[in-house]
Amino acid sequence: MNSKSRLLNDAIITLVIVLLITSCKGMAGEPVMKVWLDQPLDGSTYSGGETIPIVSNARDVNGAGIKEMQYFINGNLLTTISTDVNYPIVMTSTDWRPDPGEYEVKVIAVNINNQTISAIAKVHVTGSNANGVQPQSISVTPTFTPTGTKKPITPTFTPTGTKKPITPTFTFTPKPPGSMNIWVDSDLIETGGCTVVHWTSTNVTDLSINGTTIGASGEYTDCPSESKSYVLRGQTSTGAIEKSAFVTVKAPPPTPPCPSGRTSSIAFISMPGGNCSSHPLGESFTLCFGLSLSGVESEFNYAFEDYTNASVSGDGNPSGTKSVLWTGTLSSISNQVCKNVQISGSTGLEAVKLVVWSSSYSTSDSDNPIVWIKVVP
Repeated sequence: MNSKSRLLNDAIITLVIVLLITSCKGMAGEPVMKVWLDQPLDGSTYSGGETIPIVSNARDVNGAGIKEMQYFINGNLLTTISTDVNYPIVMTSTDWRPDPGEYEVKVIAVNINNQTISAIAKVHVTGSNANGVQPQSISVTPTFTPTGTKKPITPTFTPTGTKKPITPTFTFTPKPPGSMNIWVDSDLIETGGCTVVHWTSTNVTDLSINGTTIGASGEYTDCPSESKSYVLRGQTSTGAIEKSAFVTVKAPPPTPPCPSGRTSSIAFISMPGGNCSSHPLGESFTLCFGLSLSGVESEFNYAFEDYTNASVSGDGNPSGTKSVLWTGTLSSISNQVCKNVQISGSTGLEAVKLVVWSSSYSTSDSDNPIVWIKVVP
């Protein structure tokens, strides 16, 4: 066999190898992730100062779902746009206003497993820079100098066995089922009380509580006037799901009988309605107290005491949670103090007591006036 025949045989063998490799690659199927740029197209030209829309699409048909698209200009991050992983194909867009020059626009699609795929477009922007100078184009001509001795390569191929068709296998991975939960801080409250409703969800859409549309998670405060059920509904890949929480609203305990107040010839307490008057939680009013003495020049010290969840003791004094609201001095010249107060705490009985004493005037506990208050919802 002469040299020309040998070269012809070698070329035929090489062609067979290339055809076999190409056939195998073609049967492998396209990747489940793909991304492409609709705008700008590779090699497109724009004018300087022009706003260029960047539009791209991505898919993850059998994958975990595309969670975000990242846009880069010459390797620098322009923006990141989050996407809905529940859709196999997503489209995003952003705007870009470049100066004149040569640019590489790149988009990277990222799925929820942090797998990525990218697409690139080369863009030329014409015009002048901000200082009016036309950008210069730099032409680079690469050079290559071969070294060594060129040797012919003779490929060899020995087919064996029987060619079998390759059947691609596609595996569908379903998304995890959705889940959600709802709960309340207090499932038993008194009339006029409040509770906080909380909820969370994963892979659930069309969420609502008692028909009101809500986000994937959150909380809010509710003050129901009667017992109430909070029903959380949503849609998952397997269908509708529902969860609920319940709050019982009970009436407050009855207010005990109101004791008689205490009056004094030395001091007084004055408030709207007087002793055993009813005042709702949150009400504000002006309360005054002071000395009833006349013609006495002694200076008196005072402490104004407040008792919540109060009850009367054997000596007529209140008992309960005590706090001293104000202290100071009173005299025949400045013998009255007025304060703006607000009813707070809980329903039931509350008592206020003015304690007065002087180093030059004899007093006893019976000289300290007491007023009782009915706190109602």
